[in-house]
Amino acid sequence: GICFGLMGVLIILNATGVFSEVVINEIMPNPAKVNDDLGEYFELYNSGSENIDVNGWTIKDEGSNSHTINNTGELKLFSDEYLVLCINKNITINGGVECDYQYSTFALTNSNDAIIILDHNGVEQDKVKYATAAASHFADGISMELNDSSSDNNIMTNWKKATAS
Repeated sequence: GICFGLMGVLIILNATGVFSEVVINEIMPNPAKVNDDLGEYFELYNSGSENIDVNGWTIKDEGSNSHTINNTGELKLFSDEYLVLCINKNITINGGVECDYQYSTFALTNSNDAIIILDHNGVEQDKVKYATAAASHFADGISMELNDSSSDNNIMTNWKKATAS
């Protein structure tokens, strides 16, 4: 999203120019400890002051991958907190990732892909596209994390390799 300040207030706009408090801030497309189908994940951050229920939201890419979050109840993304969404929630076989929600029918390619987050009304809340050109921000087994949650997460120079795998 695009960010700017207005009299000390942080404003985050998603790719469509709509106010958004949900930011994709970490991506693990190519785990090394386990196979991709066991260890892929991404993390959402809530930069706003209100808690957000993401149950019923959709995660998708620009192709045919799509998953509607169905938590059989609320799935709260608390203010100034993180939510990890994984392809596999079992910590004993997913590479040791503590996961808040397990998705299906959605996968991350290792080199060229997108993560798009749609709210209950189908409004895009955030979108990150990554490509082979961003390879310096990715390494097998190391996630990519946003330098600052208020920076534009569609500019690859705003990302870095995570310090822990």
